[in-house]
Amino acid sequence: MRSRIGIVAMLLTIISTAQSYAVETSLACKEELFFSIGHRFHGSENYYNSLDFIKQCFEAEGIEGYWVESFTTKLGNWEKGETYLTFKGNTVPVEPYPYTPNFHLLNHEKFYVLDSASQLDQPSVELSEKLHGSIVLLANTHREQKYPQVEGEGKLTNETLALAALNTDPNNRLIGYHSRRSLRSVLRLRREAREEFERFQKLAKSLGIVALIQSSNINGDVIRVDESNFVALPDDSSFKRLPVLVVPHSHFALMKSDIEQGKMLTANLSSKSEKANLEIEPNYSLLVRIDPKQAKYKQEPAILVGAHLDSWSVGQGATDNGLSVISLMNLAITLNRNNADLRQPIILAFWGGHEVGFEGSKSFVERHIGQLFGKSKAEKQLNIALYLNLDNGAGKIRGIYTNGNKQAAEIFKAISNDIPKGFVVTEQSVDQTEHILFEHMGIPAFQFIQDPEKYIHLTHHTNYDVLSPELLQNSIYNQELLQTILIKLGDKAKDFSTLKHKYNYPPLTGNVNFTLRGYTEVNEVYVVGDFNNWDMFGIPLKRGEGGWEARIKLPQGRYLYKFIVDGRWIADPQTDLNNLYSDGKGHSGLTEIIVR
Repeated sequence: MRSRIGIVAMLLTIISTAQSYAVETSLACKEELFFSIGHRFHGSENYYNSLDFIKQCFEAEGIEGYWVESFTTKLGNWEKGETYLTFKGNTVPVEPYPYTPNFHLLNHEKFYVLDSASQLDQPSVELSEKLHGSIVLLANTHREQKYPQVEGEGKLTNETLALAALNTDPNNRLIGYHSRRSLRSVLRLRREAREEFERFQKLAKSLGIVALIQSSNINGDVIRVDESNFVALPDDSSFKRLPVLVVPHSHFALMKSDIEQGKMLTANLSSKSEKANLEIEPNYSLLVRIDPKQAKYKQEPAILVGAHLDSWSVGQGATDNGLSVISLMNLAITLNRNNADLRQPIILAFWGGHEVGFEGSKSFVERHIGQLFGKSKAEKQLNIALYLNLDNGAGKIRGIYTNGNKQAAEIFKAISNDIPKGFVVTEQSVDQTEHILFEHMGIPAFQFIQDPEKYIHLTHHTNYDVLSPELLQNSIYNQELLQTILIKLGDKAKDFSTLKHKYNYPPLTGNVNFTLRGYTEVNEVYVVGDFNNWDMFGIPLKRGEGGWEARIKLPQGRYLYKFIVDGRWIADPQTDLNNLYSDGKGHSGLTEIIVR
């Protein structure tokens, strides 16, 4: 491992070679960020080291326009130490959950397979006796994940991308891996999952369970700890969690089978964390602003481009999302060296807190734009024309999702004609990453399409989530393509200010009223129709006595609509079944409304 002084000296040497500096900096940052620093889990010491190193890179290059923004979450400082499990004399690969306390169990012989968490709600006396002092295997976590044969090594085909480009329904799923959910839904599900996990932990502790074992859902020795919803601390920060270990799918199956057959089992388990401080600590995002060379453009609305810094607790996060971080670092360096062609300021964001609920970008939005679920604007507002997000892993950028925004699609199509490397524009939508926060606030926000190369199916969020040296070239490609896109947008960036078609709270002042009676027990209701290009989460309704309501402004014409209730499409119950329409484009059960 190189010393920090050695890395800085390397950087100073690299600076003397101007033409190759951006590429060589990638190599230096690759080594320091992903091989030396290693784990960059949100809140960990190495996460802070990553931030410091990025700042050193910028300072060595003479970039002065960067700043750090802090935010506080109920997350502690955690670094994994040695963890092991031996079963039948064999050492089993194992990964601990974040914040698993230190523990050591030798020759433990009491085990129990729990079919579901609900069994702990009102356990019988017999079950309570079986659970007390047991290591419990959670059978509901044992489900094999089926993956395509390429196992993430492949690329999106040109045929698939061409079909996506022709598809004008933002809710169709030809490419991408995210489900389509509203921001409210994403954040609510994360919160509910955390609450359920903590409730289960407290029940388990009260019954005398000594440790929990979960199954990864991938065969072989790859381990996925795929539960970022559960890493936040409960309100009672003194609460100490039970040890939770995750083992490979096949090893879990053998242990489960032996226990269910009544075979005598002996196992040794140990986990020693280097640092497991469960106090609330400040965390950070880093942003850098690159201004145009010509003074007349410096006051134009900025283009914000983001990628996230932090990773999962296991693995170094090199593909989620270190390669995108390298792309943005090199983009900052090259734009700082040559900003003559810029027609608007560029702000590059390295978000912290992504994996635990977009905490870094949420903090930024509320600090610089406004309340996510209210009408108040931020005191320190930034003028942002649009947001571009790079968060699909290790592959090359192949295009962009425009989330049903037809006008935005036309702008991107216009500039894609001038991009020789190709760039596909689709009106499809994706969610569950940073851009939905900005989209929710009415700022046009878009996610890039990337090849799933060595990312989604095999290494994504696993103990093998490390940097593949051959993928570094993808990062350089993406940096060059981003630079081309930003320059090609030029004066078009201001055109995005007319594309704000989202409501961050229910509209109540328009000329057309939409009401849904009943459904008072659901979490959220939206109206969707041809007037908003079938955008599932563009127009929320307000909960009131006996139902939901929204009023939007529509010009004269004939429109068709439905409601979406907690993600489920329903026809307006007030419309007779014989009077429902289809639009011939895949939407049926529609109510007609005529605005005169």
